[in-house]
Amino acid sequence: MCEIDLLPGFGERLKEAIQRKGYTQKELSEILGVNQDTITNYVQERSFPKADMLLNICQLLDVSADWLLKGETEYLDMTGLSDEESKLIRIFRMLDLRDKEEIMLILKLKYDLTLHRKENSNPHNNGNK
Repeated sequence: MCEIDLLPGFGERLKEAIQRKGYTQKELSEILGVNQDTITNYVQERSFPKADMLLNICQLLDVSADWLLKGETEYLDMTGLSDEESKLIRIFRMLDLRDKEEIMLILKLKYDLTLHRKENSNPHNNGNK
């Protein structure tokens, strides 16, 4: 029987994400409530997680499913981000292109408004531009 390599590189990317987050495979298995052999099998590509487990792994390790499964997007190191910032990034990734463009426009407008307010509140500015 011919063995098919379904997700080439999945195990290496998983291993990298685990290490970047500072976990061991044992720690990850304990957090996820699975046997350590389950994580080892994922890393060695002997088996692959079901969808719900995959989503839990991605959320815990702060990686996208696209990156973990296919390596198609760059790994985004989200260490140092607050839970709120990480959540915003995850939500943003789920939006379609049009919604992302709208959000980016709103963010730029809010950013420009914040800069304008700071300029006007600067005591050294004296209203001169």
